[in-house]
Amino acid sequence: MSQTNPTEPDELTNHSDSSDESRTEVNKLADYRLRTLKENIPFYSHKDSVEKIIQDNRQDPSAIAKSLADSLPSEDLEKILQAAIEQKKKMELDQDTIKQHLLCEFLNQLEKKNKMAVNDLIYENACITSDLKSLINQEDTTCTGSRKRKFSEIIVDDIVDIKRETDVPLSDPQDPTLKRMEDRFHDLKEMYHATLMTTHESMQKRRKLLYDLSSTIYELTRYDHFEPYDTLYYTDSSKSPSSIVSSIEFDRDQELFAVGGVTKEIKLFDFNSMQHRNQIHCPLRVMACGHKISCLNWSPYLKSQLASSDYEGFINIWDVTTGRKTQTFDEHKRRAWSVDISHSNPTMVASGSDDTTVKVWSLSQN
Repeated sequence: MSQTNPTEPDELTNHSDSSDESRTEVNKLADYRLRTLKENIPFYSHKDSVEKIIQDNRQDPSAIAKSLADSLPSEDLEKILQAAIEQKKKMELDQDTIKQHLLCEFLNQLEKKNKMAVNDLIYENACITSDLKSLINQEDTTCTGSRKRKFSEIIVDDIVDIKRETDVPLSDPQDPTLKRMEDRFHDLKEMYHATLMTTHESMQKRRKLLYDLSSTIYELTRYDHFEPYDTLYYTDSSKSPSSIVSSIEFDRDQELFAVGGVTKEIKLFDFNSMQHRNQIHCPLRVMACGHKISCLNWSPYLKSQLASSDYEGFINIWDVTTGRKTQTFDEHKRRAWSVDISHSNPTMVASGSDDTTVKVWSLSQN
């Protein structure tokens, strides 16, 4: 009879016991992990947990690897590492998918907005072409042949060239009127958009709007600069270093005007005397207010009545023929910025202040 090796069962038993113990430890670790998650206990409190190993050796990757190797069997360690690698690959793949999705959404929106912009430009050019044809047809019915050719040169040739080459000057740079139009081209374009591109009017109404726009363009390009008609000085610099003028107001007949500012004085001047440039212009009357003046307003009905507001919140009513205050209202708690006499009822005055109030005053009540 063959004899059996008495050591083989023992070795098999020892190996089986070792595997059972490893499984038992892993099961205990898993059970503890589940319990700590349910009880909201930090898992790294367990001496053999992976989280604790990583927490203790965060700055040293080699120490983490050594601790894991000491704490886990090679089979479990391989499974953990394989699972971690697969999870990392999945996260990177998901991240790439999100990036592509966001880029796709951005490009779709960009394409949509560009299409809308192109459609707006097509519509705008169609309106411009229609307006040009309307002007040319109108010119054909009202002007002579020579005038037609001149109109065609200015309107059709030059503006069509602008549409084809936007960076080319409007026309002959020697023409000062067209040069001024080029300087103000952006503002004129915005005016055209606001007037004719936001409404859908009938052809007759649109022609009226075009006529109004042509008048505006004419006035805006008519002058190169303004020359001062005359110059006067609100204050004597030797007496007051500041000469800030806060308000200028003409009377109802446009003959007298009042000037007020930080010098705490209201000065009245005769506009007709401004024709003599070489003269020193003295005010017809000086009225001391006592506080810095913020606003003046002349009565639209009474030539002698003037209202003022000041930095202390006072609203004063003046009789300019005598230079005296006739009424004072002092209910504003802070600086008053504005005062205005009613055009429909000259006995009513409104004022606004830094105290966030607007007050209406009656001049017929004491």
